[in-house]
Amino acid sequence: MAPVAVQNMEQSWNIEKVLNWTTLFFREHGMATPRLDAEILLSGILGMRRLDLYLRADRPLSETERGAYRELVLRRKEGEPVAYLTGEKEFWSLPLRVTPDVLIPRPETELLVETALRRIRIHRQEYPGTRLRVLDFGTGSGAVSLALASELEAMDLVALDLSGKALEVASDNARKHRNFIAFRKNRLLLVQGNAFEAFPDNGFFDFILANPPYIPSPELEGLSSEV
Repeated sequence: MAPVAVQNMEQSWNIEKVLNWTTLFFREHGMATPRLDAEILLSGILGMRRLDLYLRADRPLSETERGAYRELVLRRKEGEPVAYLTGEKEFWSLPLRVTPDVLIPRPETELLVETALRRIRIHRQEYPGTRLRVLDFGTGSGAVSLALASELEAMDLVALDLSGKALEVASDNARKHRNFIAFRKNRLLLVQGNAFEAFPDNGFFDFILANPPYIPSPELEGLSSEV
């Protein structure tokens, strides 16, 4: 079967037809999750939940919506990650803003959060009533700090990153979720700096978490552009 051409999207197509068309198009171009990618991109353009795409499957797309969606489809075909196209990624059930200035939170990072939660809870059983100071080293989007803040109480979380642009993203995410941070009596401090040079006078932490890039540089060239 010949590849589906982007230009063949008919003006009369509704949500169901557009989803089916895009799924086939992505599959033919080797996307790992063609249907999911199509749903996420279209729901973002239309301002709908993914479920609503099926509840309103016969809704036609306007010319403006088709044009915006077509642009995202082409960028996705070239390997641009869905999270960068939509500007959002869910992590630990929290919607987070992401940009190319930060790494996209990956499912594997939730293992770090799970391990930290387990060890912090053990620590609190041994030392009840203590307020903990936790460093999130290389915070990026703030995903790890915010995941911890959503689960635990009475912590001073310090989110450190060398990149000012990354901290702008983390700041946006902290503002988005500020209510549960305050409700659980947590404090989140964003700090720009290089490792412990940022804390010359107060560098003690009860826990230090880090999830740096872990792929050796020589292997990067052979990886997918999405990694």
